[in-house]
Amino acid sequence: MRRNRWKMIAGMLAVILMAGCGEKPETALKETMVADVSETGDSENGGFQTTGTEETGVHPGTGSSAPDGNGGSRPSEPIELTPEETDNDILALQAAEKKLFEGKGLEEIEVATVEEFVALVDNGSINNKRIVLTGESYDFTEGDGINLKNVSNVEIIGSGSTRITADTGYDMVLTIYDSENILFYGVTMTHNRDDNNKSMECGLVLTYNMSELWFVNCELTGGYLAYSLGDTTLTCINTGLTDCIWQAVVSMDSTLNFQNCIMDGNGFNNEFMNPLVNAAGSTVNISNTMISNNTAPSVCPDSNCVWNENNVTYQGNSWQE
Repeated sequence: MRRNRWKMIAGMLAVILMAGCGEKPETALKETMVADVSETGDSENGGFQTTGTEETGVHPGTGSSAPDGNGGSRPSEPIELTPEETDNDILALQAAEKKLFEGKGLEEIEVATVEEFVALVDNGSINNKRIVLTGESYDFTEGDGINLKNVSNVEIIGSGSTRITADTGYDMVLTIYDSENILFYGVTMTHNRDDNNKSMECGLVLTYNMSELWFVNCELTGGYLAYSLGDTTLTCINTGLTDCIWQAVVSMDSTLNFQNCIMDGNGFNNEFMNPLVNAAGSTVNISNTMISNNTAPSVCPDSNCVWNENNVTYQGNSWQE
C-alpha cells in the first residue's frame, strides 16, 4: 500500500503539470484515481471510488436548494467562530490555536529567509513549532515551494503582508501529505510570475491524507486549491480565494469549512466549464462568506458534493445571469 500511495502522489503532481499544459484538471484527477483503483482493487484501503452522478442543474445562489448528496461524504459539523472572533484576526487566530494546539507546547522560533525555512524542514526540526516569518517575501525560485511530509503541530505566522511564492505557474506553493494540525496565519500564497501570463497558473496547495489544515487571515490567489485524493480536512477563516484560473477549490472525499471568507474572480478561463468548487464526495460547510464575480458556470454541481451554507452572499456570478 505504501508503494501505491507514492504512485498516487506522483500521479497528482503529474495532474498539476497536465493542467498547466491545458488538460482539464478534474479529468486528469479522475484518470489518476481510476488507474490507482484498477491496480489496488481496494477502494477502502488506498484506492478511491470515482463513480458519481452527472450535473444536477441545481446550484446554491439561484434560489434553488443545494444538492442533497450522499455519496461517501464523511459526516461533518461546521467549524463556527463567533462574530467577535471573525471580526478580529487576532481573536480568530487564538481560537484556531486553541482548537489545534492546546496543551501541545509549541516552541517558537523566527525564520527570516527561504533558506532557513528549507533547512528547518530538511533537518526534520519543524514538528511542534510556532514559526514566525520575520521576512516580507519567501520566494521558492527552484521548483515547488513548501513540501511537508509526516509533520504535525506546525503554526506558521506571517505579518499579514508576508508573501510565500513558487517560481512559476507550474509549481505548487504548498504540498502536504500524511500530516496533521498545520496552521497558516497572515500570509499571501501565490505564484511569482508575469500577471499577463495567467494561462500558466496551476495549483497553490496540494494535500493528501491531511488532518486539520487551517488558513486564518490569508490570501490564496492565482491558482486553484487541490485538496483531494485523501481524507483532508480544510478550514479557512477570514481568508480570500481569488483569481483562480479554473476552480477555487478541487476536492475529493474531504471536508471543507469556510467562514467569513471571500471567493472572488475565479474561473476566468471558462474554456473548461468547471464549477467554482469541484468537491465530489466532499462536505462543504460555508458561512458568512461572499461569493462574487466568478465566471465558473456553477458552484458545486455534483450531487456527491454536500453543500451546507449559512448567510452566504452571491453577487455578479455567471450562474446568476
